[in-house]
Amino acid sequence: MRQNARLRQRFQSETLQIGELEGLLEGARSYQLAAYCLLYPDKNWLTAITSFLAARKDNEGAIPEFERSISNALDRSIEAHALAGLAEDYDRLFGVGESILIPMYETEYAMDTIFAKTKELADLNGFYRAFEVELGKDSQGERPDHVSIELDFMATLMIKEAYARNEAWEDKVNVSLEARKKFLKDHIGRWGPTFLGLVNHKAEVEFYKVLSRSTMDLINKDLKDLNARPGFIEPFEKIQNWIQQQSPNNDPNDCPIEH
Repeated sequence: MRQNARLRQRFQSETLQIGELEGLLEGARSYQLAAYCLLYPDKNWLTAITSFLAARKDNEGAIPEFERSISNALDRSIEAHALAGLAEDYDRLFGVGESILIPMYETEYAMDTIFAKTKELADLNGFYRAFEVELGKDSQGERPDHVSIELDFMATLMIKEAYARNEAWEDKVNVSLEARKKFLKDHIGRWGPTFLGLVNHKAEVEFYKVLSRSTMDLINKDLKDLNARPGFIEPFEKIQNWIQQQSPNNDPNDCPIEH
């Protein structure tokens, strides 16, 4: 009887471990997909995303809701607007120069001085160095505070945590877990929901609306699960004024972002 109890306990423990690993890897894939979806939509971009989604559909088992939502929205948006329509909306939302509507960089949201921006960039680079992440050609030359870089780093932390759990490296599990919580609190979980709320509010193509809402749900789930409480982003009112300047016929209070 005692042997049966020990076997049952071990089975339950291993089953829980498998569930944790699957959850971490699913979350990592979602963050990676979100990161890539927020890059410029050209032919290579479309090929990479559709290939990834097609491969996932070929696997046995249920497709995660995040991937299903992105896939359906992409199909409908391509059918309605073609790739050129996605690129046009991307340029309108995130274009450079005076035409920029929504910044894709963290330090544009809460940093009032060059010294503060430098500090935040240094903190981000410290995270990346600690986990041996090099911003090379895969980053397309983007700054370390670009939203896609930060989302992809969240995926890296989850993959490292899953590997450490699989190897029963408890100290490395704790390091990855604490880093994920701190990165959410100090970086992507602090400014990401504001950025994504603006995208949902201002996008015209369905794909970017669905992407922004799904990614916001992803971040908010991690914030809740890890009990991470990000700091307040001070210039929220500036962003509301920005919306009003860009769309003078809209009431700035219509912005759906809560703070």
